[in-house]
Amino acid sequence: FQIDMARFAAYVAMAGGRTKSFATKFGMEDPAELAAVSSLTIDADSIRHQEPLTYAIPEVRNAAALEVSQRIYATWPPFGRDIPGVPYRDFRREVDMGNDRDLFTDDPSGLPVYEGRMIDHFDHRAKTYVSGHGNSAVWQERPFGDPKKTITPQWYVARADIPTKLGDRTSCYRIGFMDVASPRDRRSLTAALIPPDVICGDKVPTIRFSEKEQWAYMPVLAVMNSFPADWLARAKLTGAKMSYTTVDSLPLRMPEHPPDRHHH
Repeated sequence: FQIDMARFAAYVAMAGGRTKSFATKFGMEDPAELAAVSSLTIDADSIRHQEPLTYAIPEVRNAAALEVSQRIYATWPPFGRDIPGVPYRDFRREVDMGNDRDLFTDDPSGLPVYEGRMIDHFDHRAKTYVSGHGNSAVWQERPFGDPKKTITPQWYVARADIPTKLGDRTSCYRIGFMDVASPRDRRSLTAALIPPDVICGDKVPTIRFSEKEQWAYMPVLAVMNSFPADWLARAKLTGAKMSYTTVDSLPLRMPEHPPDRHHH
């Protein structure tokens, strides 16, 4: 019997009472390991704190990783928790590359459409479009310092065709993150600051803060692209997708107020 690379789970549950803790085992590739691999006990309240909506259990394989994870969450609250005085995020998929296909044009007078491949960590111009469409599309990587590092998309959306549901969103800065992710990739959580006058496809969901909370973009972006946030995120992935609920569960802490510009 051989298990392929697909992720799977087996669990045992009993009705009655309230769970205080439970034993887990991760990373097994053969049923024989169920008996051979030592279990790791997780406090149930820590999961209720980290994942109040889904109760998703992060993939931690040893006591050290569990302790680090629990210490981080004990210090900083999940991103999706609405806390008085702390900027609150607004998620949005701006246009869908499938359902809104009739909005797309090659007329450069419209707003550039952002695709997932166009962003990297702190980089909103990671690749430029060259030619072709669909699976045959050709893109060119543009490292920092490349004079041709510009916003060069495959598609545009005419200003008159911008969905009314977006309001003034496309005229504002926001954070865009990669929707496609995998725990087997080099990095799983990738985000960049998206400039005004562009519109993002469904593979680049965006996060917006209110007009008075623009200062929050930089601290949130810095934490999202950090190694600890990536480590926590990849432990929660169950498929090739960085969902809103996963991002909301991360401790993407920010100050309650903007930094004092006069403080040195």
